Amino acid sequence: MKRRLLMSALSLLGLFTSACQDDLPKATLIEDMRILGSQISVVGDETRATPRPGESVRVSFATVFPEPEQTVERAQLMLISCTAPDRYTGGLPICQELIDAVESGAAQEAASLFTAPEQVKCSDIPGGRQTFAGVTVLCLRGEPDVQLAIPDDFKGASALFLGILCERGEAFLDPTTPELFGCEDNDGESIGLMGTYPVQRNDDQINHNPDASLLSIEMEPFIEWRPIDPEMLATLPESCATATATSGAMPADPLFPGVDVGLHELTLRYPAKARERALNEPGEPFENLEISVHATFGEVERQFTVFTDDSETVGSKRGEVPIDTDPPWLEENVSWDPEDDVPVTGQLVRFFVTVRDQRGGFNMSTYAACVR
Repeated sequence: MKRRLLMSALSLLGLFTSACQDDLPKATLIEDMRILGSQISVVGDETRATPRPGESVRVSFATVFPEPEQTVERAQLMLISCTAPDRYTGGLPICQELIDAVESGAAQEAASLFTAPEQVKCSDIPGGRQTFAGVTVLCLRGEPDVQLAIPDDFKGASALFLGILCERGEAFLDPTTPELFGCEDNDGESIGLMGTYPVQRNDDQINHNPDASLLSIEMEPFIEWRPIDPEMLATLPESCATATATSGAMPADPLFPGVDVGLHELTLRYPAKARERALNEPGEPFENLEISVHATFGEVERQFTVFTDDSETVGSKRGEVPIDTDPPWLEENVSWDPEDDVPVTGQLVRFFVTVRDQRGGFNMSTYAACVR
């Protein structure tokens, strides 16, 4: 088995640059299973996104669905974890361990032991995880959440992961195909995965995942919208008009507001000084935050809203009520336009709001509303 995995890994060298990407779905509408981001959390210091050599990290993929009853119970993840390459010229990156093997001649020697690379399935990997020459291949079914170790002697600047998530079916690695990864007997979505995260060497390289709970969202007319627990979200009724309507007026419930059909403006706010400084030194600029709002119904005006220092606001209002802007807030507006074809019983809409700090930190909150 180890030989098959090694041969498959070595064969990646000729295929990474030819891999292609499927057509992207609508940017902000959740119509199928989607992965909206990956969160890196150091085990034992979960808010930190920059592991040190010798530490372990948890890599979690924020997976969402259009319907509340859909889950990752039958999903299977296959992932390769290794050192990100020192030099990267585009396409899909190659594990540095494989580059070193080629440069040392070990790859050709290993390749001479095999006649042809073979497809490797998750069922071929004993215990669902195997490590060889610093490269780890792992598989799991269910929640796409894995723990990875950063070796004590890790020499690279960043770690790399590559893989696939199969909604239903079995994941496999096949170096004879341009797609590299695939799903067998899968009647759901297949989502390719690729990412890098920095390994911390010095104190000024530390970075933490942003706190998504600090993001304030308001919807016109005056509603201070609050995140909802995913477990509670799963219990909300699809036919929601009765649950939210109060004599035709806007309900006060900030967790599950009722909204009318038509264009709505969302005001996004984040406390300016809650961001980390780019080099964690006084006087250094604050990091930018990238906000994305995705919905299971209707279209959001744009996929990305970026908070910079220019987003800082004073004299802001909630409706006609002035807001204390000391300390200052970052503020941007984005519109959401639900569809007109709404059932008489109402339409449950779930919103997935992601926050990225553009340095590897990520977090997500979930919201709900009823269109009626």
